Amino acid sequence: MVLLALPLAGCAKTGSSPAIALSEPSSSAQPIQLIVVVTNDLPSPVAGTIPRVVDAVLARELSDRLGSPGVLVSVEQAMPPDRVPVAGALLIHCSVTRLRVGNQALRMTVGFGAGRFNIVTRTSVVDLRRASVADLVSFQSHSTTGSMPGSGLGLAFAAGSGQVIGMVGGGAGLLLDARQTASERARQVADSVSGQLRAYFQTKGWTGLSNPPPANSALSGGAALAPPRPFSTS
Repeated sequence: MVLLALPLAGCAKTGSSPAIALSEPSSSAQPIQLIVVVTNDLPSPVAGTIPRVVDAVLARELSDRLGSPGVLVSVEQAMPPDRVPVAGALLIHCSVTRLRVGNQALRMTVGFGAGRFNIVTRTSVVDLRRASVADLVSFQSHSTTGSMPGSGLGLAFAAGSGQVIGMVGGGAGLLLDARQTASERARQVADSVSGQLRAYFQTKGWTGLSNPPPANSALSGGAALAPPRPFSTS
């Protein structure tokens, strides 16, 4: 398994690697269904609720960002059995391959990368429209908290909750706990993944899938989404 090397310096970082093209779609017609599956494939278990938070946010955000009029987007809890063909459908499989929860206290007090939070995923697009199911493209994405100095203002520990709460952003007054950090990083990964997917869909002429839902629509969740970035393969 190849993991992205993330630099230590600078602000929070999110991005996707160049995609690896594996095969051509079975049809030039635009798919009418996207099946989103998020799986946790960490080499060793991560304790606590953070992995479940990351998986849930990724599934929800990818579904919202990939929604398009006339295209059904569904979220499944597990991979389809034996990759069974599904008429008109693509499978979007986002696998969490690395999750470093880090230390919230160190992020807030020390900074400079100490205790940083890190997510790495691998996303594959699988063509389910033919009898011989095939992977079309694959790429990695990542998001990490930054390495700026911590606030140094100390921490308040929520009584009886076991959750660390502190000042972040150089004393800007923003309060975040570990679950909020996980949710925000997962949202950033979902945005990067969906941008790479829309760019791929654009290269295939699937215009209904390559454009993000309009801002304030039910499909976009009311947020303005970025247009597709240029698609690149390694």
